[in-house]
Amino acid sequence: MQDISLGFPKHTITAIIGPSGAGKTTFLLALNQMNPPNYLIQGKVIFQGVDLYQPSIDRYQLRMLMGMLFSTPEIFPMSLYNNLTLVPSYNRKVSYSQLMTEIEKVLRQVHLWSRLKNKLFKKRVNLSTSEQQLFCLARILLLQPQVLLLDEPTANFDSQETFEFEQVLLELKDQLTIILVTHNLRQAARISDYTALFQAGKLIETGKTSNLFTAPQKSQTDNYLSQRFGF
Repeated sequence: MQDISLGFPKHTITAIIGPSGAGKTTFLLALNQMNPPNYLIQGKVIFQGVDLYQPSIDRYQLRMLMGMLFSTPEIFPMSLYNNLTLVPSYNRKVSYSQLMTEIEKVLRQVHLWSRLKNKLFKKRVNLSTSEQQLFCLARILLLQPQVLLLDEPTANFDSQETFEFEQVLLELKDQLTIILVTHNLRQAARISDYTALFQAGKLIETGKTSNLFTAPQKSQTDNYLSQRFGF
């Protein structure tokens, strides 16, 4: 990847689009140092005036600051309560009552509280794929991140599940900055404030979503959108 310079305004959703192999996920992983250690990284990732690739940066703390959600949810083989509290109970000195208050808050944020409040201490709870993904999102929110990095989080959802997840993101952006990799151009058009198009490891064009989708400035962007939308 090369020649990429992007800014992400606070409390917005930025969609990163482009064909498979364009470097979208690689770029996303680079933001919180999750790329493999053998990757050569050049350049800077500046957050609140600090270069996140300084040797003094604590990667563990960084990944709490920038929560990452992948396309396939992963729930640990333990109770939902233990899933949620595994990291907070290790990293923060908080009482049981405070944890329960925070758990209720994050599960309400992802619209799962009413469905899960009586199942938190069960070891086996059957959840749909979309519920698992929302639960994993709640687990991230419990760490109080400032940025959400989402790598095709609705790739395995049906249309209704996708809309429900998008509604959660729209509600969360008042508190967080969200960076979303998606192959779903309609999703990008529906919920993102800004869009960036990647191709072959390069940033082709970026701008407000409404402008990029209706009046792209680069021929590559116009061609990509036309092919994907079937114009």
